[in-house]
Amino acid sequence: MLKLIPKIAIVFFFFFFIFPVVCLARTDVEITPHVIDEKLKPRDIRKFDIKIKNNSDHKASFYAFVNDIDSNQGKQEFSSSDLDPSISLAKWIQIKRGVLEAMPGEEISVQLIIDVNVNAKPGKKYAVITFSEGSNKYDAKKLIKNLNQPKILINVDISDMMVESAKIKRFETSRNAYIKFPVLFELEVENFGNKEVKPFGSIYIYNKRGKEVGEIKVDKGTFKIEPEKMNEIVLDWSGEKTFGKHKAKLNLEYGDKTKRDLQDTVYFWYFPKYLVLISISILFISVGVLSWIIFKKTRYEDIDSKEYDKEDNNHILDLRE
Repeated sequence: MLKLIPKIAIVFFFFFFIFPVVCLARTDVEITPHVIDEKLKPRDIRKFDIKIKNNSDHKASFYAFVNDIDSNQGKQEFSSSDLDPSISLAKWIQIKRGVLEAMPGEEISVQLIIDVNVNAKPGKKYAVITFSEGSNKYDAKKLIKNLNQPKILINVDISDMMVESAKIKRFETSRNAYIKFPVLFELEVENFGNKEVKPFGSIYIYNKRGKEVGEIKVDKGTFKIEPEKMNEIVLDWSGEKTFGKHKAKLNLEYGDKTKRDLQDTVYFWYFPKYLVLISISILFISVGVLSWIIFKKTRYEDIDSKEYDKEDNNHILDLRE
């Protein structure tokens, strides 16, 4: 019995609110269609050609006003602009808001577009488009609540088609080698779905021997990516001072219904500052010693060459004498 209550409420809503509105609409203006009933999902787009025929004997000027209908209380919400776009059907409806003019006996056409929000919440949504007649938009707006104005009633049932899909765009360190902490990891994730994702997990760090030397945790909720957006987070690590090549393995997961993984690996080098200074000192000493050896060797070779040239010249003089 309890399961039938929502259905009874919907029937009550249509028969005691929607049906009377349609019946009380002006007979000298014909709107086609009177009711639009669609089953859609987030991101869907539907287009409709609305026909408005002026059966009166005078020129008619209309302005279209779109408002949500509260299905629980059966009333129009005239503050649709303040409502959440994920639940407001009025915010998904696109129609010409300027003046619509029809001469006596003339039928005009106007395009109606329902562009479902990417974050649309599942369930039934109701809205009404009132074609209020008036010499200007201000006068027409004052007559919106008049039941004798032509209307289109829209019912959209949003199915639960939430898509969770994310991909790593970039996972890297701020540089390839470090001489002091912290080591900075830059992670960028793109959300391809229509639901916010919140990856969580850890980055595990291993030294050159394959031993785990650190872990960076990404708590659930600290990293959020909105639908069709990219977001970046920077994580730092100040751990065990083991020199050499390191491996950082990213292991995250996301998803409320189905768990999905985000995995990647990056390598970096860490050399303690004191080790770098010692290496530079050894390098300078080595260069100095090598330079001194080369200088000495070159000098001795020059002296030997000069002595050889002197003896050679003396030998030539002796021959001439």
